[in-house]
Amino acid sequence: GKTTFAACLARLYADEGKKVLCADVDPDANLGLALGFSEEDLAKITPITEMKELIQQRTGADQFERFFKINPRVDDLPDMLAQEINGVKLLLMGTVKVGGYEIMEEPAKVKRQIGYLPELPPLYMDMTVDEYLKFMFEMKKVPLARRKAQMDDILYLVKIGDIKKRLIKNLSKGYKQRVGFAQALVGNPPVLVLDEPTVGLDPGQIVEIRKLISSLRHDHTIILSTHILSEVSAVCSSVVMINHGRIAASGSVSDFTASEGTVNKFLISVVGNKNAAQKVISEVNGVRNVTFLRVDKDASIFSVESGKGVDIRRPLFNELARASLPIIELKPEGRSLEEIFIDIVNNDKNGEAARYGSDAKEGRK
Repeated sequence: GKTTFAACLARLYADEGKKVLCADVDPDANLGLALGFSEEDLAKITPITEMKELIQQRTGADQFERFFKINPRVDDLPDMLAQEINGVKLLLMGTVKVGGYEIMEEPAKVKRQIGYLPELPPLYMDMTVDEYLKFMFEMKKVPLARRKAQMDDILYLVKIGDIKKRLIKNLSKGYKQRVGFAQALVGNPPVLVLDEPTVGLDPGQIVEIRKLISSLRHDHTIILSTHILSEVSAVCSSVVMINHGRIAASGSVSDFTASEGTVNKFLISVVGNKNAAQKVISEVNGVRNVTFLRVDKDASIFSVESGKGVDIRRPLFNELARASLPIIELKPEGRSLEEIFIDIVNNDKNGEAARYGSDAKEGRK
């Protein structure tokens, strides 16, 4: 068949040790025609041996690379991985298993384990919300006896019960995203794959979607593919950072923030003369750097750095108190995941993935 041609062709070259990343090639007979095969040839090709002979006769390495050796852009990689896990794109190297099922061998069983929300939700604009969800129940072959209860649960969970009779094309972007979530939940899959679920939403909608993701985590394993690392901090428990197609670091969010850097940073608010406060703080033993940030009402706010493991809070309090410069706030200043990611990428030179938490202790890769 059409898919067999592209799949077998790619596997053939992969089996010979060639690196094949076929993320953007459409697996249909047009590919065979583009490579120089006639429709008669395509109708005859089934065994790999015959295919190999025809490839050797009709195509060269340059032509093969033109159509098959397509390296994905680095910023497209999370999206590509999400689509390969869900079987949306043809997996040509390695394996993906979900719930013990291998995607290429038992794709139907794998897809029953997964609810997928792509960056652009797969909505039919001329359907009402309930018509669309009923259609998705049909597509996913959910047993009739379970549909009514599941529909009610999904409408309540995603909070779209009051708009179920409205046309999807008339909904706001936030509600369309909720409907996309609803279709991913049809069939109650144990795994949810969410690709950039908050892109294009306003701040209020982003908060609502994050709350929804947090509410789902108790009953589902959620894989969130995103370039927005503040979103990772808000909703994720574990993080895998990918750099140039491989894992650069992995661990929990707290592991990253606890393990990064060689300094402690604090924000301190001091009432009194700014210059005098900065001078006193800079002279405290253990302080590496003091940066004035701003004035908030009658308080000067500074960022203070100390060596890792050096507790400067008590000395800071004592010295500023002696100078009659009262502290009204002192709190740790954590670095963002964006900053940590940049440091990891810059230090990721030797091909070894950084490991955090239990991964680091057990030495797992």
